Amino acid sequence: MQPTLSEFEVLAGDAFDRVGTGLDAQTLERLNLGVAVSPDTNAQRDADGSASFILGTFSNHPVLGRQVELYHGSFLEVHRSLQPWEWQDEIEA
Repeated sequence: MQPTLSEFEVLAGDAFDRVGTGLDAQTLERLNLGVAVSPDTNAQRDADGSASFILGTFSNHPVLGRQVELYHGSFLEVHRSLQPWEWQDEIEA
């Protein structure tokens, strides 16, 4: 069973909390906007017509700051067969 958007947001927040404890203070301070979750699917078409799904991106806005954005729709496309307990590991990867 795949997580809903709200469940995915909780999983992403938990993952950031766990992974963030292993980051140095300067890195965490620079990631001032934290982790955002988008409901979108972010895909690019390869030369052969197949899709490559982008699970997340890093943004560095000169005024607003830095954040990681995870794409819920892309995770759903790529990880269709995951069990509920496996989702946390994939988000943290």
